[in-house]
Amino acid sequence: MTPQSHSWWRPLVFILASLPVGLLLLQFLMAKYLDRVGIHYSYTTNWFAGFRTFYQYNRLARSNGWPMWPVYLHWAGLAAFVMCAVVFVLE
Repeated sequence: MTPQSHSWWRPLVFILASLPVGLLLLQFLMAKYLDRVGIHYSYTTNWFAGFRTFYQYNRLARSNGWPMWPVYLHWAGLAAFVMCAVVFVLE
């Protein structure tokens, strides 16, 4: 069976394509907050820089009164991306 014969493959491909873009936008949002306190961030990014930004933001968010929703949305988006990738590979 080809993926085109199933109705589930188009939304799955859309999710797999859009979630990394959303995670990248969250990374830039968190970098903006970090820049406000003097932690400068290079906007030429990779996965390791993204996780570094995430952990620095998570560490400083409560003490600086920043919102925690980017942290929760980051983990939810990463989990959704992994689950969709697993479903895509197993099917």
